[in-house]
Amino acid sequence: MLTPNSKVSRSARVEANGTSLASFLSMLALDTPPLPVRILFEPEGASCWTMNTGKTLMAFINRYPIEGLKVKQPCVIVCNPQELCNLVRSKSRGDTVRLTTEANEPIVISTKSNGGAEIMPADEEDCMTIPDRNVLPTKDGHLVFPMFDNEVATSEAVIDKSVLMSCAMEMKVANAPYVVMTLDKKSEVRAGHWGAKTTRSWTPIEATFTGEPFTVAFTDTIQTILSLLTASNDLKVSKHTKGQFVAIETLTDPKIQIIATEAIKEI
Repeated sequence: MLTPNSKVSRSARVEANGTSLASFLSMLALDTPPLPVRILFEPEGASCWTMNTGKTLMAFINRYPIEGLKVKQPCVIVCNPQELCNLVRSKSRGDTVRLTTEANEPIVISTKSNGGAEIMPADEEDCMTIPDRNVLPTKDGHLVFPMFDNEVATSEAVIDKSVLMSCAMEMKVANAPYVVMTLDKKSEVRAGHWGAKTTRSWTPIEATFTGEPFTVAFTDTIQTILSLLTASNDLKVSKHTKGQFVAIETLTDPKIQIIATEAIKEI
């Protein structure tokens, strides 16, 4: 299967619904300003592997469905996702938009009724490449952690997006820089300041977990994680006791895998 790192054409001929394409592009902007990205376009959808500047969050989006997508041949566009998103949204006004470019040439945005625009591509050297090996593989339905001698996750939980929304809400209520999700017989999300006599807030959650009871400490990247998910996403959260990060996967299409570094407990 092709990935954004594959050696495919930089001559792009892509057509899609402007609103749908702009929504996809906005997902790829994990920072302000965002890092440049490589976007692979195929007839089956668009793929992109992106991260934030602090390298605390990586997202692997594979064959994301875009309304009305037509691709002449598999191709890669290298761009600032937010800048391209803004142009596509402005020029398309919800109609079909066409992107055309050659290697190291401007990306041309054209429509049937609203004229056109162009934007320079990002430099390949400016893209922080995420190697193919960073995508965690699956064995018998469980995530495998190659960095831990190919051991499978020691704990897993199935949740829906509303649980992560509760995490974000509790952080806001407690005005805290992190939130802890506990998966046990009584699961909950709790926000506050470790060891400090300040406001704390918590709420019970519904989750099904296997393996050892575990906790996940999210930083303010929780809002970015939510922006990568659709309302209908059922999620699997996987963790290994040897790692200070958590993997979040969608169980329904579109297929997205997110690797998030956890908050480190204050001493």
